[in-house]
Amino acid sequence: MKHLKDELLERTKDSSISYSQMEEIYKHLRKIDLELKEYSIDKNNRMNSNGF
Repeated sequence: MKHLKDELLERTKDSSISYSQMEEIYKHLRKIDLELKEYSIDKNNRMNSNGF
């Protein structure tokens, strides 16, 4: 997912994309950030419940 995030960030630097395309990219980036945070929290919770 981090690779996808990096790819989307690179697209935002392209001056030929429209405003609406930029908005869509940022929507996807927010979703990716939320999923990565949820994964990190879930991973930490599993480690804590296993006694780590």
